[in-house]
Amino acid sequence: MDKENLVLVVCPRCQSSLIQSKNILICKRCGAQYAIYDGIPILLQNGSTKDVKISQKKWDIQYSNLKEVEKFVSDPMIVSQRDFLNSYKSKIKNHVLLDLGCGVAWQSLFLAKEASQIIGIDISQEAVRKSNALFKKNKEKAVFIQADFLHIPLKDKSVDVIYWGLALEYVKDTERAIKETYRVLKPDGLIIAPFPPISLTTFFYHQLRGGDIPRIPVLGSFIEYIHVKVLNGKYMHFGYGQTFTTRYIKNIFEKTGFTVNEIGYYNTYYPLVLVPSILRSSLRGILKFRPFWPFAYIEATK
Repeated sequence: MDKENLVLVVCPRCQSSLIQSKNILICKRCGAQYAIYDGIPILLQNGSTKDVKISQKKWDIQYSNLKEVEKFVSDPMIVSQRDFLNSYKSKIKNHVLLDLGCGVAWQSLFLAKEASQIIGIDISQEAVRKSNALFKKNKEKAVFIQADFLHIPLKDKSVDVIYWGLALEYVKDTERAIKETYRVLKPDGLIIAPFPPISLTTFFYHQLRGGDIPRIPVLGSFIEYIHVKVLNGKYMHFGYGQTFTTRYIKNIFEKTGFTVNEIGYYNTYYPLVLVPSILRSSLRGILKFRPFWPFAYIEATK
C-alpha cells in the first residue's frame, strides 16, 4: 500500500495504526498481522459471527461465478443505481468516498473522477479482487480492502461520504454496523444507504429468492432460527439478509447520532427473475407504491 492509503487504515482489532513490511501489515499496538494479496489488505477480524460467515461464503460464490465483469457496467440494475447516484456527484466531488459493501465496484468506477479518493470495502475477497482489476483496466485509482461492517479498518473521522449500497442488511447487528459508519465519517459527513424495507414484495419474493429475515418480533426470530440454525444458511443465496421497516432504520440512525435528511423509495431497476417475462413490465409499475417497495434508501448527515 502507498503511504497516502496506509495513513487511513487501522487494525480492525484495536483501531491502532499499521506499519507495512513487504506483504504484511502489522499493528503497532497489539502486534496483529494482516496479509496483503495482490495489493489488497485482508483486514478481517478473527472469530466472525455466524451471520458474517454466511454472508462471506455466499458472496464469494456469487462473485466467483461472475464472468466478464466489464459487461455488467451496462446492466440495467447498475445503470439505474448510477442514475440514483448522479444526483450526489456534487456532494462527492473532491471528497473521500467510502464504498461500503462495494461488491464489484461499478458504482465507484462511475464516481472515480468526482472523488478525491475512493476506498472500497467488502467481506468477499472475490469482490475486492475483481474491483481492483476493474479499476486498473479503466486506469482509475482506488484502494480495496477485505473487511466486515462491524470492524471497519479506517481511522475515526477519515471519510467524507459513505455509499452503503444495498448491503447494510447482510449483518445481524445493524446498530453496531451503523455506529461504525458514524465513527469513520467526518463531522458533517454524508451517508447514503439503500436497503430492503419490509413490504409485500420483500416478504414473499425475497423469501423465495434469498431467504431474507424480516425484522418483525417473534416471526423474524422463527425464520432466522430455521434458516441459520436448522438449514445452516443453505437457502440464504445472498448471505444473511434482512428486511426492515423504514421506521426501524430511521430510529437506529437517529439513535446513533445521525440527522436523517431523507428516507423513501429507491428507484432502481428490479429484475423480478422469478416472474414470467411477459408480466415483469406491468409488475414493476406497482413497485413505486409503499406496500410493494422492494428497496428504500436513507440519507443522513453526521
